[in-house]
Amino acid sequence: MFKPRKNIKLLKCQSATCGGNFNLLCWNIAKLSKKEKFTSYLKELILSEKLDFLLLQEVKEEIAKDMSIENFSYILSANMETKKHIYGVMTAFKFSCQNYKKILTNSKEFSF
Repeated sequence: MFKPRKNIKLLKCQSATCGGNFNLLCWNIAKLSKKEKFTSYLKELILSEKLDFLLLQEVKEEIAKDMSIENFSYILSANMETKKHIYGVMTAFKFSCQNYKKILTNSKEFSF
């Protein structure tokens, strides 16, 4: 594994700002994202729950690009990179984004 070299992003021109209440989904999608129906299910969930922010963990770079959810911008902050793939946390949002900063920890996951 390598230290991630880049962030993957799609920032659409959005003028709206989050001024009050919002709906947020936080989900580790690692295994689910490999299933064919996942993207359509996620889109249905966004509409039915009126989601404004998505915090998705263990997203593979190709999946982030394939999802390109309407009316959402996203930033995939890579936290793991192999020779073939980049994985990370994807923050998707309906609002404007002026700045972002990726912060990586030096801590490792606990293992037995």
